[in-house]
Amino acid sequence: MAQISIGRVWDEAWGFVRAEAALLVPVSLATIGAAMLLLTQVIPDPVNDRLPQGPWLLWLLPVYALMLTGIIAISALVLRPSISVSESFRLALRRLPIAAAMVVLLIALSVVASVPVALASLIDVQRGGAPGGLTALANGAMLAVTVWLWVRLLPMWAVVADKRATPLAVFRDSFAVTRGVAGRLLGLTLIALAAATVVGAALLFAGGAVLMIVGRAIGGTELASLLVALLMAILAAAATALWTVLVAVLYRQLGSARPA
Repeated sequence: MAQISIGRVWDEAWGFVRAEAALLVPVSLATIGAAMLLLTQVIPDPVNDRLPQGPWLLWLLPVYALMLTGIIAISALVLRPSISVSESFRLALRRLPIAAAMVVLLIALSVVASVPVALASLIDVQRGGAPGGLTALANGAMLAVTVWLWVRLLPMWAVVADKRATPLAVFRDSFAVTRGVAGRLLGLTLIALAAATVVGAALLFAGGAVLMIVGRAIGGTELASLLVALLMAILAAAATALWTVLVAVLYRQLGSARPA
C-alpha cells in the first residue's frame, strides 16, 4: 500500500499555487473560466424543473474541450517543472483526443450501469405499480459504484498530462496508483468539496450582491447578470485550478510512493 501524507500534498500544492500564480491565473481563466462563462450564457431556463433538449446542447462540446484543455495544461505545469505555458497548451491539445475518448467511455459506462436500475424499476412497477424497494436498492448500488470509480479515477487527467497512453491504459494507471488509498482519497475529496462549497457560496453571495447593485446602476439587469456570471466563472476557474494542482501533486506523490 502506498503511504501518502495529505498534509504534505496540501503544502506542496499550495506552495505551487503561490509560486506559479502568474502562470495558473491566465491558463485557468482562458480555459476553465471561459468554458463556465460560455455555459452560463447558452444554457436555457429550466422547464418544469428540467433543462429542455435542443441545439444548445451542441455548445457542451466547446465547453468540455476548454475545460479538459485547461485541466490537462495545468496538470502538465505541475508535473513538468520546465514546461512553458505555450508548451502546456500544445501538450493539452495533443492529448485532447485521448481525453475525449475517455469521456465517451465513461458516458457509455454510465449508460450500461443504468440498465440494472431501469430493470429494477420495471420489476417494481409490475409488482406494485410504482418504483419501490428494489429500485432504491439498485440506485444505492449504482451510487456506491459511481463514488468508488470517481475515487479510483481521481488522477486520470494527471496521467493524461504525464504520459502518452491509450484511454484504457490511463484508466489502468489511475487504478494502480490509487490502490489501497481509496478511503483517504474519498475523505480528501469530501473535505475539499465542502470547503469549496462554503467559500464559493460566501464569495458569490457577497460579490454577487455588490455586482448586481453596480450592474443595475450602470447598465441595467442584463449587465448585472453578466457581471454575476463572470464572477461565477472566475470562482469556478480558481476552484478547479486549485483542485487540479492538488490532484497532480497527489498523483506525483502516489507514483513515487508506489513500489516499482
